[in-house]
Amino acid sequence: MSKARVNQGNADEWLSRARSALAIASRKPDPPIVVEDLCFQAQQAAEKALKAVCREKGIEFRSTHDIDELLELMGDNGIVITKELDDANVLTRYAVQTRYPGLAPALTESDWIEAVGLAKGVVRWASLMLGIDPGVDLDDLFPGDGSAPGGGAGGSGSPSHGFKKR
Repeated sequence: MSKARVNQGNADEWLSRARSALAIASRKPDPPIVVEDLCFQAQQAAEKALKAVCREKGIEFRSTHDIDELLELMGDNGIVITKELDDANVLTRYAVQTRYPGLAPALTESDWIEAVGLAKGVVRWASLMLGIDPGVDLDDLFPGDGSAPGGGAGGSGSPSHGFKKR
């Protein structure tokens, strides 16, 4: 049985949710925060960013957490899938398997750093596809102590939605 189509919301709303998930994913994994939950948020950031582009381009998608499925759908609709985007398909494993204790081996800080890096790349690409200036670096999304992967210091007074239209 095919899952229902989920084509509500507009591209900006999807991208806003992607950026929110990325900000959560980038939090330092200090107790009680566990790496698995942060990796799930990285997966969500990439998934929602891809869905934002689908909405912008009028591509219908079904309810799915499968990054590869979304990339294939986009490719089938004429969107060029770069290696950086294709690499993000590994995030799919964080959608379900690692969310529940005992279903997969414990994740490491290295897994988290990789996941956030991949998600940042997808969110940056989606921002550009939507004509939204992602800035020089998405690290501006993350408040200040430098704990976010990739040096995440930042946090100037950006608009509440975290991005600016070009």
